[in-house]
Amino acid sequence: MTSMIQENKILQDTVSLLGGFYASCNPNLLTFSKNEKRDLISQWRQLQRSVALGINEVASDGKPDVLIACALLLSFVQILNDISGRSWCAWVCQLHTFVWRNDKSSAPMTPLLRSMHRLARIMNALRALCLEQDLEFALFYRSHDLGLRGNHLPSHGQDTSVLSDEQLLDYFCEDLEMWAKLQWLTADWKTKSKELCLQLDPPNGKFPRGLSEHEYQGIELTCIASRFQRDIIASLLWYTSENGRNLTNVMLAFYHCTNVDISLMFCDSAWLSLNCELPVMTHQMSYEQATNALQHAENGLQNSYLEAIFYAPTLYTVSMTRRYKSERSRIVDFISKLKQKGFLIADQFLSAIEEAWAAR
Repeated sequence: MTSMIQENKILQDTVSLLGGFYASCNPNLLTFSKNEKRDLISQWRQLQRSVALGINEVASDGKPDVLIACALLLSFVQILNDISGRSWCAWVCQLHTFVWRNDKSSAPMTPLLRSMHRLARIMNALRALCLEQDLEFALFYRSHDLGLRGNHLPSHGQDTSVLSDEQLLDYFCEDLEMWAKLQWLTADWKTKSKELCLQLDPPNGKFPRGLSEHEYQGIELTCIASRFQRDIIASLLWYTSENGRNLTNVMLAFYHCTNVDISLMFCDSAWLSLNCELPVMTHQMSYEQATNALQHAENGLQNSYLEAIFYAPTLYTVSMTRRYKSERSRIVDFISKLKQKGFLIADQFLSAIEEAWAAR
């Protein structure tokens, strides 16, 4: 990465710009005058136009690594500057489209380019989670190994060094995408259930009726969710025993949170009409899992800089298990710390959380 920066002025300018933006959003680091801030914004817009033009026009046989590196760095500038998050989401979508197109190329990828592609996918999955939007991948993409994660993780006592951080990050990326996809599919199924007025009992309560196509889809979703939950639990158990790993805090924060959210997805009464086993935990178990997620997020936040914003999507799920004001204050404190690090967009998460609290 260092050599690539040295060899490409546009990448040098982007790194410098991001450093300036981050410092300008953190008064404890540097104080910027209004003119200096205006210059930063002007440089940002110029760089963004150049990178956006390259992303839209680069040929498949071109050099995408510099463009992707610049685009990823600029996404952090976006999220520092964009209080609403809308511009960041649009940028991430544009970047993900470019990455998807580049993945179709037959040219071999360097380890660095592969890592950047993965980060773009992670950002896109986080975008979909935050906005409750669909991801453009078919479920059969994961169907061959869903529920089998435990078979791929070294068991206790085995040499865990054979499993690289790169492989763990690949699993993490796939799981984020699966979480976002499942969130969208279950929400869509519940909406259609209300439109169809799905009832818990068969008509007149006398004779069993055949399952509709919609109900078959619901049962299929519960099976998919149960298999995915097995993967999440396997990952949780593995990371819990691997406290020395660099990725432990962020992984445990997300995996605990995912486990809670899978359970919350199936708490709606519409799922009861299916008369099948649901991947739902007790409230106490969900509460404990959410507490663990928040604890790991708090631990990770202490030594985080730009990556701190990645913890924000876990807060909504955790907040849904907090009933009392004393418990909710930890969520509010976490968001305050994100804002102190320059991420004013954290107010958007707080607004959504407070709205959900008020509705309960």
